[in-house]
Amino acid sequence: MNEMDSGNNTGKWMALGCGIVLAIGLCCGGAFAGLVWLGAQNADETVRIEMDVPIDAEVGGPYNFTITVTNITSAEVSIDSIDITTGFLDGFVLDSVTPAYIETYEFDSLGNTYQTYSFDETIPPGGEILFNFSGRAVLPGDFSGEIDVCVTVFACTTNVVRTIVR
Repeated sequence: MNEMDSGNNTGKWMALGCGIVLAIGLCCGGAFAGLVWLGAQNADETVRIEMDVPIDAEVGGPYNFTITVTNITSAEVSIDSIDITTGFLDGFVLDSVTPAYIETYEFDSLGNTYQTYSFDETIPPGGEILFNFSGRAVLPGDFSGEIDVCVTVFACTTNVVRTIVR
């Protein structure tokens, strides 16, 4: 009888172990599904974005680009950040950004390095805000990259931009 009791205990332990593994898998899978859902959000549903980025510039000359963000909802929308790939910014020195950003820092994502500018700007329903980036062209070359306008960390609209500096 001891052998049968031992077999029953092994089965109980195996069932308990499988239950724990299943519970961990469901929790992690749910968290992963949540991240996929957050990543699938799109700022296009809340804002319209228009960019005015020069096609060319002269070394030593002024370089300015603007981003107009229009709230297309019936509720206030906050702008979290504007993220720009550093490969695009390599040809320029930015002297000012208006409205003023709260902080700026670099981060890496999916093989790109971004310079992010964090804002605390709220746009009323139907309203718009103009972001102006001003500086100088400092290096000759063909500079392209992405500009992401984010209403939250996970809800961004990406635009590809390019400027040739001579």
